Parts: sequence; structure tokens; C-alpha cells
Amino acid sequence: MKRLTNCVTVLLLAFIFCFACFGCEQEPLADSHEISSPGGEIIPSASNDESSSSDGASYSFVDSTSASGAQSDSESGLASQEDSGSGDSSQLSDDEPVFPEEEQTRSDDVIDLPTVPLRRQLTQLTAVGENFVNEYGDKVLLRGVNAGGLCVPESWMNIFRKDYADNVEIRDQMTLNKVFLERFGVEKTKALWEEYKRTYWTKEDFEICKEMGINVIRLPFSYMDVDFDAVLDMDNAGKNYDFSFIENFVDTAAKYGIYTVLDLHGAYGSQNGQNHSGQYIADPADIDFYSNDRKKQLTVDLWKAVATRFKDNVYVAAFDILNEPAERLASGQQTTEKHWAFFNEIYQAIREIDKKHVIIFESCWSASQLPAPSKYGWTNCAYSMHEYTGTSSSYEQNTTKMTSTVNSWKAKKYNVPLFMGEFTCYFVARSWDYCLDLFEANNISFCSWSYKRTFSNAAGASGWNIVLVQRTEEERVDALNDSYETIIAKFQTQITKAGDKDLYPVPNDVDETDKRTLFDIFKQHLVK
Repeated sequence: MKRLTNCVTVLLLAFIFCFACFGCEQEPLADSHEISSPGGEIIPSASNDESSSSDGASYSFVDSTSASGAQSDSESGLASQEDSGSGDSSQLSDDEPVFPEEEQTRSDDVIDLPTVPLRRQLTQLTAVGENFVNEYGDKVLLRGVNAGGLCVPESWMNIFRKDYADNVEIRDQMTLNKVFLERFGVEKTKALWEEYKRTYWTKEDFEICKEMGINVIRLPFSYMDVDFDAVLDMDNAGKNYDFSFIENFVDTAAKYGIYTVLDLHGAYGSQNGQNHSGQYIADPADIDFYSNDRKKQLTVDLWKAVATRFKDNVYVAAFDILNEPAERLASGQQTTEKHWAFFNEIYQAIREIDKKHVIIFESCWSASQLPAPSKYGWTNCAYSMHEYTGTSSSYEQNTTKMTSTVNSWKAKKYNVPLFMGEFTCYFVARSWDYCLDLFEANNISFCSWSYKRTFSNAAGASGWNIVLVQRTEEERVDALNDSYETIIAKFQTQITKAGDKDLYPVPNDVDETDKRTLFDIFKQHLVK
């Protein structure tokens, strides 16, 4: 009888427990665990109403361990595209956790997955006074890197050779396009660029960025990356944009808790004549961008298309509308009122479509070369500077110049967020420590130049890059002579491995026992 009474009691308790659980309101998964946010900041929220891309190409960011062996059904030899890389950004709602896609599919340890609480997810950023502020009213200091060379290759840092026999040079994106189109045709040229990007930046790179503690990546791109018809025939410019790669990059970065700044590095016809704009113009007198109404209008229209596509995408931190916007002059680059007037054209065009995103204005190079925002009625904007102190290994030169630059910008009291969009401290660990602390103390967001190089690092230190994929001159792509299949195979060798961030310590000029790499230095400052 006692056993029967015990059994009845157990069953009754079990029934009461189940009834109570069934009636409870479930907490959203996103609130169930806590993780540290990049750089110790509250990371802002994951909501995006933008639908998936309809531009045709379906990009994904491959795993570094499998990309080199993957092949598609086409003759291009592209890596497998079965992993969608979150092309449909609408799948990320406010109530869904944000974490790397490969973790989402694991079934053996689902309970242990680190989910991002809603308060720490990416939300729309706005410029309020001197701060970037998220939807919760939290100040967000953007700390990150440039994805230099991913969309706009530069010969000094990428896998493509520049110098050939008979004084032939291939120093820019446009020339590479012309060579590939002449040799391989339109479809194979497009396939080459797709494979280049897919192997240059993989999920391993996002993992490294996440581990380093950054919360933003500045993504430089040119019109050639989104308007390939303009490369084929300028008469067709502006008729068929393809933002699929950029969309996928933005959405995948967001899964790692990282914002993206969209940076137009190369406008139609080149806004500065530099090779890093995608089109090198030897004679500065031939740089006619600011007097060419068609080139300017095409660039305005491109930004209208960007604003239309990304206006509801909260993962985009800001629109950096024109990189280093001045012609190469013998006396040095200067940003003047003619440049400001064009900035205002872009600004007004974007604001007709999108009033939410921060718009970034750059100067070449000083604080005095941008107007007070009130001159044009600019709001929700930020001002950007770039600082390169020359290839110096001098702590004094690095720190003195950077301090002077910061002080000059702060003294202008523009009352907008300041963004060090590009910089390096070269080959002195102490310089990096000093400058990163300097930015933090002065509320200056930053992105170093650059995250990665795929060429030899003669100096033996990572002063220009966090990740180095070492390639000899013979291993680089010979665009004039390598076969299509050889180029594809060489692209596979530029995939980042985890150890590529640990190759070169940055020397400390007063402490030989300091063996930190640039990755270590960033992580030390950003993961708190």
C-alpha cells in the first residue's frame, strides 16, 4: 500500500510539473546565454528587412579547410556554392541568435551554442554629436580593419604581378579586366573574379576578425565590382548593378557580430587617378572626374542604388562615399570646395532614399579640408581622416605625427564622430600600443590598413597586415601568360589558414622579449 501511495504521489507531482511548464511563456533563445562583445563594446542588433539578392550570383564564404578542393560543375572551377553564406538577410530577425553559420548546423552540442543577447546584436547606428549611437542609446566605438585588396586588388599587396617584360605594367583593376576579357572572354573573366574573392576572404578570415575582437570591417569596392557592364561598354553603365557579393559579405560579417562600412574606393573614371581607385591615370592633368558631369552622375546614381538596396540593412554601419577624394597634384592632394559640392550631390541623393545611415566624408588629408557640416546642412554624418607617416620604423615619428593629426581634428570641433578610416603604425609594437590607446582616449573609431597581404613581406614584420599568405614572385598570378586553369589554381593558394596571423611578430624597439604579432596587439587592446 505504501508503494502504491508513493507511485501515485510521484505521478501527481509529475503531472503538476508538466502542466506548469506547458503554461509558462518561453524566453526567446537570444536571451538565454551571454557572450563577450567585440572590443568590450555593447554590440549593437540583428534585424534586416532586406530580401535576398536577385542579381544572379550566389556567393558564399568557404571554409579554409575545404575550399581548395571544391569544384563547381562549370569549367570555371569555382568552389562549391552549396553554403549560401546567409544570402537571405531577412532570415535574421530580432528574436534569432547571431552566430557563425557552421555552428548553427551542428546537432551534437546545440545546447552549448553561444547566442547573442538582443541587447548585444547589431542595430542601426546613428551619428549623435561626436558619437556613433545604436538603437538602445549606447555609444559604439567602431574598431576594426580594412578588407583591402578583396574587391580592388593592389599589386603591392595582392597575388597579381605588376611588372612584365618590355616595361609592361598591370597596376590596376581596369587593366586586369582588359587583359582577362581579351584572353578569356566575359563569362570566364566574371568567374575569375568570383573565385578570386571567394578564396581571398573565407570564413577563416571572419573567425580571425571575431577572435581579434573587432566590431567593424571597412569594405573598399569600385564601380567595376557592382557594374561590370560599364567595364565592357561605358554606354551601358548604371543599367545593371550586382550587389550580391557585397550583400553576402555584410550579412556574413553580421553573423560574427561585425558591422560593415561600405567604402566607394573607385568611382567611374577614378576620383583621384590612383591605382587603388581601380584606374591609374599617369598624368594628373588627365583626371577630369570633378569636371565630367557624366562620371559624376554615374557615381551619384550608384550611391542611389546602394542606398535603395541597403536602406533597411542595419548591419551597414555607414556609407563612406568617396575614398581619398582629390586629384594627384604635384603639390600634394587637396580637398577643396569643388569636392565638397560633389559630396553634397551624393549626400542629397542618398538622403532622398535613406535618412537612417551615417554618411562619411573624407579629406585629403587635413582637418581643415572639410567644411563645417552646417555649411551644407549635413546631418547624421561622420568625418574621416587617413594617416600614413611614411614607411618609418621610428616610434617618435609614428606617435608624434598621429598625435598631431588627432589633435588637429579634435580642435576643429565639428561635433561629428571621427573615423580613422586608414592608418598603419608600421614596424614598431610600441607605436601600435600608443596609437590604439590614443584613438580610444579621444573617442575616434578606426580601421587599420589592411587586414591581409598575399605577397612577400620583405620587412619580416606585419606592419601593413595582420594576416600574411606568403607568395614568391613566381607563385603570383601572371595575368598575361598563365592559363585560365593555372590562375584558378593559384587563387586557391591565397586562402587564409589560422597560422597566417602568427607568422611575424612586430618588433618592440625597447623590449626584445616582446614577440607579439599585430593580431596579438589588436586582441590585447580590443578584447576586454
